[in-house]
Amino acid sequence: MDRQQLMDYIASTTHLYGMVPYEKVAEIYTEQTGDRVSAEEVRQLARESEEDMDRMFVWAEPEFLAHDTVMQEDEAELYLEATKGKPFYVPEAEELLRYRDDNYIEKTAQARALEKFVSQRLLFDDEEVAELQGWIQSAANRAEGDALQNLISVLRAGDYFGQMDPDDFEDLMRYSAHMYNHVRSWSHRGHTPYETGEEILLGMPRPELDEGVQGKVDYILALTHLWGIAPVTKVREVFNQQNGTALADSDFAAVLKDPSAAEWLDRGFVHVKGDRFIQEDLQDPERFDYYSKQANGKPYYVPEKEELMLYVDADHYEVTPELEKFQRFAERKLFRGEETRASNWVDYAQYLAASNTPPAQAMGLLLDDEGIVFDDDKQANELIGLFFDMVNATRMWENRGHTPNEIRGSGGLKVLSGGAAGSAGAGQPVVSDKVGRNDPCPCGSGKKYKKCCWKK
Repeated sequence: MDRQQLMDYIASTTHLYGMVPYEKVAEIYTEQTGDRVSAEEVRQLARESEEDMDRMFVWAEPEFLAHDTVMQEDEAELYLEATKGKPFYVPEAEELLRYRDDNYIEKTAQARALEKFVSQRLLFDDEEVAELQGWIQSAANRAEGDALQNLISVLRAGDYFGQMDPDDFEDLMRYSAHMYNHVRSWSHRGHTPYETGEEILLGMPRPELDEGVQGKVDYILALTHLWGIAPVTKVREVFNQQNGTALADSDFAAVLKDPSAAEWLDRGFVHVKGDRFIQEDLQDPERFDYYSKQANGKPYYVPEKEELMLYVDADHYEVTPELEKFQRFAERKLFRGEETRASNWVDYAQYLAASNTPPAQAMGLLLDDEGIVFDDDKQANELIGLFFDMVNATRMWENRGHTPNEIRGSGGLKVLSGGAAGSAGAGQPVVSDKVGRNDPCPCGSGKKYKKCCWKK
């Protein structure tokens, strides 16, 4: 056992998690170093290293290690309750060991965007930026209370209310909330509020981009929304073909170093995975693997520039004749003139089609969504037929933007592959319980989440 290395892991895990069982420290240390230690060895070292522990702001309790802040404020029980049953976020060793520094905060795109805003508009110096980000980190770490109120509380404690005019403070709140959502939190065992679905939903003004950067960002957004997975090389190729340029892959990779551009991608639900841009819904490893395998070997659909740029909007989809027929049926036969309800329902149907939800499951979700009861079997069969026609004409990620009709010629889909409604077909991703942007809003308004309470 390397004593100093183990002490580094004790400090890093405690600073990242706030509280951590000895067993978890031993597990992480053993897995990342290959040097097997037991929980008792970790406990013994912590007890023998009182001076080092004080310097690292770490307390050695009988069953766990805890940060000084947790113990000084007598909040151990609160954190035990708040984190009960939650999984630990375990980064790679290089990232984890950065938390040896008790003041370390991950420099996410959101943190960099906040830093740029307060430095350029509010003229904060480096020390003031670090202090502000520390306050935001402390708000995210809190084990109880409303997230937004916690953030307001720490900004009030930092006396930011009295330092600036209302417009500046409103923008500061938005940037701070966006950083808060992506801060690794004690109350989530190192996960972020965004990753756990407990983020603060405040709309953010999009920063202005230089014309050259904006063009690259638009292509990244459009092609990722259209394909689901967009390799940097392919984005560069399409951009050069449609704009008569000779940019390199590195020109697009460099976009990620611009905090404002990264902000645009994040708000456009586009993330980076290696040398590929991926749509947010594909961050789940199983979904990513599924779509990667399904798309492998298929050609990319590349529309003309004017049409392609429509896909900069993450919610854009092609209105095909098949979709129009499906919508007319819904308006006339199911919703009988209630155009708003019909439009929201068809919007949801198109989302299910584009995400390749198994047909039987999709129909079950659609019927449950509005409590639809058919007049007779003829009406049911007509709707199912129209839905299949719409699916076959829908551009899909698993087809790299092509429709099933384009990929399969005139064959299309012929049989249901998803089994009973509400169950996923073999090899198909399961619909998440988390409220999606196209799901019905939990507030009960009858609107889709993205058109109602999303990011309020």
